[in-house]
Amino acid sequence: MSLVIDADTHIEVSLEELAQFMAQPMRREVEAATPGSLLPGTLGAPPSAATLQQKGSDGPGSSDGSSEPDYWLAFPGLVLTMTFHPSVRLETGVATAYARWLANAYLPTHPRARAMLYLPIRDTDASCRLVDEFGDVAGIVGAFATNLPALQPFENHDMRSYRALEERRLPLGFHPVFMWTEPPLTVFDTYTAAYAYAYPFTQATHLMNWILSGMPERIPDLACIYYGAGITWLNFVAHRLDQGYMRRPSEAPLLKERPSHYMRRYFYGTHPVDANDDAGYLKATFDLIGVGQFIYASNSPQWDFDTPEAIRRLEFLDEAEQAAILGSNAAGLFRLPAAS
Repeated sequence: MSLVIDADTHIEVSLEELAQFMAQPMRREVEAATPGSLLPGTLGAPPSAATLQQKGSDGPGSSDGSSEPDYWLAFPGLVLTMTFHPSVRLETGVATAYARWLANAYLPTHPRARAMLYLPIRDTDASCRLVDEFGDVAGIVGAFATNLPALQPFENHDMRSYRALEERRLPLGFHPVFMWTEPPLTVFDTYTAAYAYAYPFTQATHLMNWILSGMPERIPDLACIYYGAGITWLNFVAHRLDQGYMRRPSEAPLLKERPSHYMRRYFYGTHPVDANDDAGYLKATFDLIGVGQFIYASNSPQWDFDTPEAIRRLEFLDEAEQAAILGSNAAGLFRLPAAS
């Protein structure tokens, strides 16, 4: 079997565990809190596993004979929701504790695991400190942000943390989360609708703002990864951005090429892969972006996770292309051994 690298595996680490890596008085504050009270969480219960066993899908509990991946990239479960917390101070404290926990507890005991630093983007000084202090730690292969504050255009952001990542050849990941109580999701009265819309909307916003703000020209060597939204939204974004740019290029003065050109520089997690592609949307997306820009991401153990079979059953990809998506693309991106 070919190398398998899962670029999106969720692990659970509680605030109680992270508190051990916090300085006082924040440690006392976290330890004294009611369990779960400091994390916003996600409103709306996902469907149970029993509702997911649709024909042709790989839901929880399905058995396809697949083994553990050769490497996996860990993301910290509910800690992702700290982006919604009103206290920037607390988010920064959690992000710092998480980095210490990775360096001293998790990565040393999981040799096949890799991880990204969680950047508290609202605190640029802290984000820079995290990259400086932990960017060279064994097993740290990048940094990630979740939903940026108000999904702002990137020309409004301090560039220091992004440049620090570029200098160290560490990619920047965008891993979306959503809360049903946040606009514009409040227009939906089912979890299914909020789920279907939230992640592509968030990632499309991040990607559009990143490109139109001129970030590919300002930080040309920073690799970006977009997770959790599937991939077919890329067709829509590429065509709409190109149309707008050709008519209003003055609104993106730093760009030297069409937006779709820059989209082909970046990387995209495959999850969730649509098993029913009768219209050819998936193939069109791979043709548009290029097979070399996609990395297998399972989102395990969440209710909608994908096994490697989600990639292997894509008949329009040959074996070499499937192997690239399942492992070698990520091996190059994260500088991992190319063979298991």
